[in-house]
Amino acid sequence: MSIPHDTDYELANGTISLWFKARQTPSTGTLQGIFSKDSMHFDTGGHVSIRLDGDDLEVRHQSLTASDTVSKADAVTEH
Repeated sequence: MSIPHDTDYELANGTISLWFKARQTPSTGTLQGIFSKDSMHFDTGGHVSIRLDGDDLEVRHQSLTASDTVSKADAVTEH
């Protein structure tokens, strides 16, 4: 699903809460997106992506000049 950008989505802070069921996790090194509000490069900042790398869960946030990633190993199991 793709939702077009709207300036109402530009928040200074907030919380993302979601639930998903992984029927199959991707191979390690293969990223599978769960949620993303992103763009090319850093441009306006405020980008966030939540994705799987194998059974690891990664959250990446980008500002105007930096990219930070937090990951949790073995966070996801297949059902």
